[in-house]
Amino acid sequence: MKRALALLALVFTEKEVSACGKCVFAIADRLFPPVYFWSLIILVAFFSASILASTSKVKLTGIPGILKALVLIAFCSIMGIAFFGPFLILPLAIPTTLAFFRSFLSSGVEAYGKKVCLKLRILGLVTILAMISAVYQGFRIYENRTDAQYIVQWQGTGTAMAMLKQLQQLEPASLADYRYILKHAKGIVLRNAAERVSIIGDPKIDIRNLEEAIDRTRRLSSDQFVVQGLEESLRVLKLQVDAPKQE
Repeated sequence: MKRALALLALVFTEKEVSACGKCVFAIADRLFPPVYFWSLIILVAFFSASILASTSKVKLTGIPGILKALVLIAFCSIMGIAFFGPFLILPLAIPTTLAFFRSFLSSGVEAYGKKVCLKLRILGLVTILAMISAVYQGFRIYENRTDAQYIVQWQGTGTAMAMLKQLQQLEPASLADYRYILKHAKGIVLRNAAERVSIIGDPKIDIRNLEEAIDRTRRLSSDQFVVQGLEESLRVLKLQVDAPKQE
């Protein structure tokens, strides 16, 4: 929790990175992974309840017809990606949860009928099992995902940039993380990691790592700013090899 709070403080004081929906997703995934999976579960459950209500011709509180549900899902998804992250999707879980619990009450049986209530219970149980799976995956991610893997997964976000700064405070122990980023990242994150490798890296190992990163970047993108940064880091690292010879 202390690390999470420190990370959030770094994110919201970061001047170079502007807030966006992806940044909010990244923060949520740091605290409650896997964020895309449980967001998808909520959307599928909401749409399934809409289909059930429309085909059974019953009214479920807060759940519109199929067309309106599609529009609402699209709106929440687009606005979530653009600005609000998963927190615009979360409210969609409320009406489906209420319908599920009401299906066990006599008032729900009278309003919806036994067949609809049975289908609501099945939908609810399937959703619960999916959420349990998401929680299990979340614990596995907490146990196994390294800082470098998180940075690569969410590169380009303020959270990833803040974590990259945290790695600098752990040097030289974070060299393995930098090397992972060199092999898998792209963009400004890759350039920044290469800069740190040029300072604390081992020329016998990291010259080759930087050369491979340069080749990959040239092959996959035309980002000259990143390429130039990688080349400069490579030059600095090679100077460490040439310095003893000059002496």
